[in-house]
Amino acid sequence: MLKVLLLLLTIFLYGSPFKKINSLSKEQYANLIWIYTKGKKYDLGLTLSAIAWQESQFGKYPINLADPSGGLFHSLAGSVCCRLHLKPNRWNQSRVIEKLIKDNNFALNQALEELMLWKSYWTIRKKLNIYKYMISSYNGGTKGNLKYYYKISKKVKYLKRYFKWLKKHNPTFK
Repeated sequence: MLKVLLLLLTIFLYGSPFKKINSLSKEQYANLIWIYTKGKKYDLGLTLSAIAWQESQFGKYPINLADPSGGLFHSLAGSVCCRLHLKPNRWNQSRVIEKLIKDNNFALNQALEELMLWKSYWTIRKKLNIYKYMISSYNGGTKGNLKYYYKISKKVKYLKRYFKWLKKHNPTFK
């Protein structure tokens, strides 16, 4: 929490030119920093941050009943049930969504597993731009969703500029 407060102080003192980040609540900003930090271990900090931004606005909208999906990354309840070897009925999907919302580590692990599944799926098929197919499939399955990929790419570029700016103005941030 101290790290988040220091980062917010940096933004206050230097005045961030990143309006979309400035409009986040403290909780959303804390989620952004947490996701980025955790995701860096897998070289997916920016990607996971962009997905959380697209799917839940860093936790502001933790559930989508139409899918059904939930958590920071809006993992599909049916997919998570299958990974956990649970029958994907309404009861189990409700339990999974509740866990995705309440446990950010669980939500992060499920998003990572989904991304890695698609990475290996497209690696086997020897696609040239595996990253593009991986992100596209996170939202669109085997058919992919290129619109989704382009939205995530745009957010990744924005976040990359933001974190570069943050590191310049706050050397303690790594």
